[in-house]
Amino acid sequence: MFNLVLLVLKFTFLVLLYLFLLLVVRVVYRDISLISVKRHGQKRTKGAARLILIEGPQEPAGKVFVLSSETTLGRSPENQIVLTDDSVSQRHARLLKREEEYFLEDLDSTNGTFLEGERIKEPIRLNSGDRVKVGRTIFQFRT
Repeated sequence: MFNLVLLVLKFTFLVLLYLFLLLVVRVVYRDISLISVKRHGQKRTKGAARLILIEGPQEPAGKVFVLSSETTLGRSPENQIVLTDDSVSQRHARLLKREEEYFLEDLDSTNGTFLEGERIKEPIRLNSGDRVKVGRTIFQFRT
């Protein structure tokens, strides 16, 4: 009888120990995720459309720009996304939200705006994962 009680206590202790370790791992994982987000200057935004910087001459890769209903890109400080690149026009491109879709439009820039390597001539609908190139800067569009 005494051996049976000890065996039950051992298994109960092991189960509690594993639950505690699982909780510790879960908390550490959440903290690491938050540190990574803070380090890259990102905000946690569920469901918000955003541009993620893939490569560019000025900002660190991974920087996230949350999009509004109308977001402009260019060298001018009046843009929502300011790019300090000589190959970018003052008002280079615009992202517009129509209903639940986003469209990319070139604003008659000198060097053009590219979607998936193709120069765009008119507003074009964006899909999650599309790559947008403005000057020497490449973004990935995400919803």
